[in-house]
Amino acid sequence: MLQNTHLLTNDYNPAIINEWDFGEVKRFMETREGLGPEEVEEMLEEYRRYLHLTVMHPDKIFPMSADVDPIWHAHLMFTKNYRALERAVGKEINHRPALTEEEVRQLSVPYNDNLLPLYERHWGMPPSKYWKSEGQVCVCNNVCSGSTD
Repeated sequence: MLQNTHLLTNDYNPAIINEWDFGEVKRFMETREGLGPEEVEEMLEEYRRYLHLTVMHPDKIFPMSADVDPIWHAHLMFTKNYRALERAVGKEINHRPALTEEEVRQLSVPYNDNLLPLYERHWGMPPSKYWKSEGQVCVCNNVCSGSTD
């Protein structure tokens, strides 16, 4: 869960994401992806933290790690739930995958300069199981009016 709420950069209420119903996403990851409940819960906690960062820091780009990205993909498949979450936090959270190796390399700068330091500021050192510098594969554009594509 979100700590250091005095660091929030807007009027965002962290309880929205902390208490969001990800039940369908959990079941999908367990039944269709074959992950155990504990692993799904760990991954979901990291996804929640990623969502917190994208909402709290709308001026930043946050590349997603390959180890958390599968749960984001699962959530996107439950479009009603995903759109409802976006409405609840008052922000579109766009998923834009890196399409080339060059794009993946370019994402290392915002990954190392934005995601990792802000993660550490809010929750302590990111677990290497989920946040590896070579693991970024997607980027949240953080554009409230839509994708910059």
